[in-house]
Amino acid sequence: MTELAQLIKDQRTTGKLIENFQKNTKKLGEANLTFDTLNTRLSTLESYWKTFFDRHLILARNEEGLAEDSYFVNDEYSDAENHYTCAKSFIMQRLAAISAQALDGVTPTPAGAAPVMQLSTTSTSLPKLTLPKFSGQQAEWDSFKSLFTSMVKDSATLTPTLKLQHLLACVEGDARRTIKNIEVNGDNFEVAWTALSRRYENKRLRISVYMKRLLYMPKATKKSVEEYTRLLDTTNECRRGLSSLGEPVDHWDRWFVSIIVFNLDTHTRELWEQHLPADGVPPSYEQLIKFLENRVQALDTANCADTETSQRSARFSKETAQKSKSISAHHASGAQSPVRQVSKCTLCTAAHRLGSCPEFNKLSVDQRWKYARDQNLCFNCLSKAHKGSECPSAFKCRACKQLHHTKLHRQQSKPEDTQSNQAHMAAVSRDDDILCSHASTANRVTLLGTAQITAVNERGDRLLIRALIDPGSEGSFITEKVVQALSLRKTSTPLFITGVDGGLTATAKTSVLFSIRARFPTNNLIQISAAVLPKVSGLLPKWRLNGEAWSHLKGLKLADPAYDMPASVYCLIGAELYPEYIGEGLRRGPAGSPSAYNTVFGWVITGPTVGPNSHQESIKSLSLAIERTESLGSELRKFWELEEIPSSQQLTPKEELCEEQFSKTCERDTSGRYIVRLPFVEQPELPGSLAIAKQRFLATERRLINDPRLYEAYRSFMQEYETLGHMKKSSTTQSTQACAYLPHHAVVTKKLRVVFNASQPATNGKSLNDFLHVGAKLQVDISTVLLRWRLGQYAFTADIIKMYRQIRVSDNDTMWQRILWRSHPEDTLQAYDLTTVTYGTACAPYLALRILQQLADDEENHFPAGAAILRNHMYVDDALVSCDSEAEAIDARLSLTNILRSAGMELDKWASNCPAILPKSDITSALDRTFDKDLAVPTLGLRWTPKTDVFSYTVPELTASHIVTKRSILSEVARIFDPTGWIAPVTVRAKMLLQHLWLQGRNWDQLADPATTKMWLSFRRQLPALQQCHIPRWIGTTAKSSLVVHGFSDASEKAYAAAIYLVSDNKAHLITAKSKVAPIRAVSLPRLELCGATLLARLMRKTLDDLGITTPLVYCWTDSQIVLAWLRAPPSTWKAFVANRVSGIHTSLPNASWGHVASKQNPADLASRGCTPHQLKINHLWWKGPSWIISPASRPKSESNATTQLEKRSERTCLATSIEDTIETILARFSCIKRMLRVVAYCRRWKHRIAPPGQLEVTAAEIDAARIAVTRAVQALHFPEDVKKLQKDDQNLRTSKLLPLRPYLDEHGQIRVGGRLNKAHLSYDEQHPIIVPKASHLANLLIYHAHTATLHGGPQLAQSFLLRRWWIIHGRNLIRRIIQSCVTCCRFQGRRTEQRMAPYPEPRVTPSRPFTAVGVDYAGPFTMRASKGRGKITTKGYVAIFVCFATRAAHLEVVSDYSSKTFLLALRRFFARRGLSQRIFSDCGTTFQGAANELQKLFHESSAFSQTIKNILTQDEIKWEFIPPRAPHFGGLWEAAVKAFKFHLKRIVGDVKLTYEEFATLASQIEACLNSRPLCPLSANPQDLAALTPGHFLIGSAMLAPPEPYQEETLHGVPRWRHTLMMRNHFWRRWQKEVLQTMQIRRKWQEKQPDVQPGELVLIIDDLQPPQRWPLARIQEIHPGPDGLVRVVTVRTATTTLRRPIAKIVRLPVRAETPVTV
Repeated sequence: MTELAQLIKDQRTTGKLIENFQKNTKKLGEANLTFDTLNTRLSTLESYWKTFFDRHLILARNEEGLAEDSYFVNDEYSDAENHYTCAKSFIMQRLAAISAQALDGVTPTPAGAAPVMQLSTTSTSLPKLTLPKFSGQQAEWDSFKSLFTSMVKDSATLTPTLKLQHLLACVEGDARRTIKNIEVNGDNFEVAWTALSRRYENKRLRISVYMKRLLYMPKATKKSVEEYTRLLDTTNECRRGLSSLGEPVDHWDRWFVSIIVFNLDTHTRELWEQHLPADGVPPSYEQLIKFLENRVQALDTANCADTETSQRSARFSKETAQKSKSISAHHASGAQSPVRQVSKCTLCTAAHRLGSCPEFNKLSVDQRWKYARDQNLCFNCLSKAHKGSECPSAFKCRACKQLHHTKLHRQQSKPEDTQSNQAHMAAVSRDDDILCSHASTANRVTLLGTAQITAVNERGDRLLIRALIDPGSEGSFITEKVVQALSLRKTSTPLFITGVDGGLTATAKTSVLFSIRARFPTNNLIQISAAVLPKVSGLLPKWRLNGEAWSHLKGLKLADPAYDMPASVYCLIGAELYPEYIGEGLRRGPAGSPSAYNTVFGWVITGPTVGPNSHQESIKSLSLAIERTESLGSELRKFWELEEIPSSQQLTPKEELCEEQFSKTCERDTSGRYIVRLPFVEQPELPGSLAIAKQRFLATERRLINDPRLYEAYRSFMQEYETLGHMKKSSTTQSTQACAYLPHHAVVTKKLRVVFNASQPATNGKSLNDFLHVGAKLQVDISTVLLRWRLGQYAFTADIIKMYRQIRVSDNDTMWQRILWRSHPEDTLQAYDLTTVTYGTACAPYLALRILQQLADDEENHFPAGAAILRNHMYVDDALVSCDSEAEAIDARLSLTNILRSAGMELDKWASNCPAILPKSDITSALDRTFDKDLAVPTLGLRWTPKTDVFSYTVPELTASHIVTKRSILSEVARIFDPTGWIAPVTVRAKMLLQHLWLQGRNWDQLADPATTKMWLSFRRQLPALQQCHIPRWIGTTAKSSLVVHGFSDASEKAYAAAIYLVSDNKAHLITAKSKVAPIRAVSLPRLELCGATLLARLMRKTLDDLGITTPLVYCWTDSQIVLAWLRAPPSTWKAFVANRVSGIHTSLPNASWGHVASKQNPADLASRGCTPHQLKINHLWWKGPSWIISPASRPKSESNATTQLEKRSERTCLATSIEDTIETILARFSCIKRMLRVVAYCRRWKHRIAPPGQLEVTAAEIDAARIAVTRAVQALHFPEDVKKLQKDDQNLRTSKLLPLRPYLDEHGQIRVGGRLNKAHLSYDEQHPIIVPKASHLANLLIYHAHTATLHGGPQLAQSFLLRRWWIIHGRNLIRRIIQSCVTCCRFQGRRTEQRMAPYPEPRVTPSRPFTAVGVDYAGPFTMRASKGRGKITTKGYVAIFVCFATRAAHLEVVSDYSSKTFLLALRRFFARRGLSQRIFSDCGTTFQGAANELQKLFHESSAFSQTIKNILTQDEIKWEFIPPRAPHFGGLWEAAVKAFKFHLKRIVGDVKLTYEEFATLASQIEACLNSRPLCPLSANPQDLAALTPGHFLIGSAMLAPPEPYQEETLHGVPRWRHTLMMRNHFWRRWQKEVLQTMQIRRKWQEKQPDVQPGELVLIIDDLQPPQRWPLARIQEIHPGPDGLVRVVTVRTATTTLRRPIAKIVRLPVRAETPVTV
């Protein structure tokens, strides 16, 4: 009996394993239930059952003796058998499902390709393998057989049944019919495979198939990769197939070569014949294959196509386009078949093109673009067969001729996309004075990104402002209004704010420091420093926009909800904060609509929009005026450059590189002429320059033909160019990619000059000048040259003949200066190379001037005078030389002539004030010389008359027009040429007028106001009087003269100026002057006077350097006593504005003498206020200065007692506090005790110099000494009195908290525990541990070290570890607190966050009609059958459960699947029987999400219902609400209903499979049971005979209550409808008294917990992963409930943002940033 009892015990154990087998299998998860796993589990189950069955047979033989045992009494065998059957059925079903998935994995394939099926038999994450289907074609058998055998037939993991199923799925057509009637079981797989093999293993037939494929192989129709690859693949496939059949293909080379060569195109056959050697040996098959493979590789690399075929295709497309223009502007290229097949529409699948689809034409343009993008259609022909870049169609949009379909055309034009027009557009771009730069409508507005942000000052005060997000700004700005509102502290920070063109836009004096954050609650606070301005911007946007029109922006959390409404901007956030505020995410919309990008402030909207006032009918395009080289902008720039004082500049890295290249490559030929290389930045790439140059030349030629005189002059210039050898015919055979073709055109000023345009862009947008170094600025300033020219009595000038063209360019670079030219239109266009430095290249000025410097260096020993002239007296190609004697001047002329002649250069255009100086062959000395040669328009220019040796000014003829605009004024002011400042009193009036124009803010072509017009016309009428001003060239100096320089400065409210006079031999002359207008922002007059003194100092420094005076006598004069006081004190005395300028004056003129002059005697006063030309002519003070500058005795006395308190820097006191550095502040810097001890050991080593020789690492002894030192310091800090008493051996410690421990000092001075364990067999440290105070950071370090050393042990283990050496006073609580703050332990514990249970929502506690507010959930899936009978297919079914919030009534609907469409049908049935609901609650399942979206769509669209129903639906629109994801406890009401439904269902159905009708009936019965459950215990009221149930609210009684007999009963005085109303109210009163009161108690989550805060670090709970693999996240946003407690948060992980309940997160003990209070 004992053995039988053990047998029964083992039987029960095995039965338990079988019982739990199905449950354990499900626990593996769907992802792990693979084919192999299920097979293994099935084998295990079979072994369990075999063991159980065998043991049962033994027990059955002894049943008589065990009849009373529970094993036989309870029939445990039958239970185990049922469990075994269920488990096996489950596994078999899963196996069948996996097989079905493999069989259903057949994907559609393109026509002509072999269909494939997907097969996956393992759980690895490898790509799914595919098997080609076999249709019975003999040619497919070999490949199919090899694949199927290796993957299925020989697979050890597949059962024969599955192999047969795969085989049946892989065959079709004739092959399918061969094995069609074979029954699917494991024994028939070999039968089916043998049948197929027997039919298709016909060697004779297979050889015949391969031979036919070779013999009838189509020829290659063109030279392409596809054709060659087809020939190679077909031949190799047939060759391999024949070889596998045993045919001697290795001996058939000649036959294979003949067939392949016969099928090649003509061009390739010729190449093949040329490729063969001339020995006549027949080529081998391998040789041909290698040739074709090389050919394929070459074509693939070069992307080559047959020229004839391409031209023929293009011609055919063009002809077809012309013929089909009336039908359609777009079509895809046809198939190779001549019969056009009508393609199906991708939208409605009808037999027409998408462009003709009525449904497609109903869409808006933006919707058509979106559909084309979503469907990956070609934008040009709307075909899905290719990409837009590969479209073969020759058609374009009929409206704008762009590469898109006409149906995709918008009203505004698009920029050019094709490269075919690039050459033409580039050539035309500089051809005309005015051209259309772009076409657009007038309703396009760019929306700038704005955000509503919260500005926070240092006190925490907040202000909501609107900010402009500008990543293109280098700084941030804020308005004065916001600064005042927040009382921000200003810091003096002078700033100059420049705009796009570098011009001064505004100035800021102060800046502020504050913080910004988003308008919504967040913990992200950004520090910002912003300059303070009165106003940042105007209203943005310019007008109100329709933000609702952009659907792609809906649902975003906008940074500025009112971004489409015009409003003021108070702050500008620049690019320096871009990394701080930019986030992840970009939302684009259709073309022409704005985009959104994510920031910490929310989504910012920016981009193009369409304004409300469209004038499409009247405004078609906008034009830009493009002027030639000497444009208004360049002229105005030159005007202001003349007004600036040049300063010496160091070479930039690029200029140094250019100089280095010149030094290495410059050389001279045998004649002495210089040869240079073009200084390239990099190797030029200028594709398409030939086409551009040709188009430009033809356009120029057409204009020249219309002007014969100009054409003749142009032809003469070019013929001279060729005759002189400055250009030669190009003989190079290089491609156009290895050279640059330069367009050229005529510029007519005083004479014709041909300009070669090296700035012309090629098709890649680059020009030759883009690849050339510009070089350093070598030209001496014109004012310097004129000043030096005035020093000598005898003067002459000359011009280098064609200076640029006297310098040769190396033959290696002439191809980059290639042009096109022909003398007559009927001649052939010829390419020429320019062989000299070419005017128009960026490097030409540098190379010419650098050659002059190099010539001076090379020939200085032979011609010293000429070398000096080349260095100091050259202005471009003009030499301006003056000497003290006639003989010296002649020697200088000869030296200059000879030095230039040595380099192949000659001089002409001689002029001199002494004819004897001139060469005998030159008689042009009487001609006037001009010094405005760089200006190509009539100017107010400076002239020199050699006969009288005076300078004068010429004024061009005045225009008769009285139309005065900003443009006309600027164009004429820019022509004033006054490099020396001699007429500064006149030009300053023009500068004041310019400033006045800018302050008015008028447009360029807007008429000026009458006052400005009158002022300007008066100024213009007076200008001719300047011609009467004559300035002597020679200022009376010689090389032996003693020079004294006097400078004057003055300022007015509108300008400040400086003038300099040179005194020599009792004569004074004005040599230079400068004036500047005052700043627009008001500046005090003393500051302007200081600016005038600064201008004088800079101008004086430049003048002294130009004169070359080493020890000059310099006197500076001003009429401001305040300026003199500022200059006599150290710069540090004054504020920054004054200090900087005083320091600059002292640096520029350290030895100058400053004095005071009366305003009437100050000539600079005239330049600061302005005067007329007539007044200037007769003003002796301006031209000669005050009379006393000649006589030193009559000079004004300088007053040295000038003082002032203005702009004086106030004294500042700096207060600083210090914090005493103790041992605790040092320990607080460490988080690891080991690292702390090592650092202390290193410090002690340095202090005591005790490091062992050559020892780098600290030793154990040093670590121990460091520990003792730290312990003593901590004890001395926390126990000072105890240490003193113990050191004195005083045992009186009655008041000490250490008294119970009987402390004492050890030999190292550490306080240890005396204790009572002296006799214990413990170590010394365990008997007497070291005492550590609880408040010390050392205790924290020790505890954390113990925690990690014990492998994150608990408090008890950590304390036991510590007590071996350390005794922390009251350390138990500290140990527990530190261990609880361990992040690692917290991650593994995974404690879920909790919060007090929230109050019931309003629908739960408010009486309402049943099902007014409902909760929805799904139960299932459940297995159902379509009908009764054997072999009927079972399907999955679900039950949709609706639960009323108020009455808890349930409604069940059986649904067939889990889709939104099916659920909507169930919802309609529910509404039909229970009435329309107002609010529906559910989880975030995709079914409910889709249903909610569909429902919203139905309610917002028009319908065919009657007006009454429509009004009802509009009034009673359903509000659908979702609980947070992964929060089933938020839906406990419907979850309980699901549980109750399953409770009844399992007990009734069990494992029986019901039909749909049976299941629906059972669901209705369960619904009745659920609605009959009491809502509360039976009441004590004797009138209430039954408990209140949900059925009472539905039908007036419990659903399962027996019906009451009908009685004729009359309620006197109460109508029937009122009686029904009384019954309903009675139920609700009972509900309020009985049911509602039972809902008061919270069953769990009763305590209020601290709320989580933004910024906290948390773990996201994943029930499918262990805690150590839970992802880390940070709380980004909190969502408080109605009671203010947070139960839902938004967290941000490393990859995404999620919304989760707090029950699904674990708070980590990491200190978060302090939250910001909103």
